[in-house]
Amino acid sequence: MSSKWVNRILYWILMVVLPVGIAFILVTFYGAIWFLAYVFVHHLLYRPLINIARLHSLNVVDEKEFWRFFIPSHSSKYFRMLWFG
Repeated sequence: MSSKWVNRILYWILMVVLPVGIAFILVTFYGAIWFLAYVFVHHLLYRPLINIARLHSLNVVDEKEFWRFFIPSHSSKYFRMLWFG
């Protein structure tokens, strides 16, 4: 496998498999309040940081644009690059 595919698969795991697994565990064992806290943290911190790291490794964005990813739906214009780049 090429390095590009390894990075792509790692991104998919970090964005889909890991959050779904954590959400399932939180709902099953801890209840709805912890699940809502997780969703809040996931959308405001985890997702933007992973998107920033992915786009920076692909040399798509520079360090001056990092703060914009904490604005909701800013990374949607990079959707194709994040998931398939």
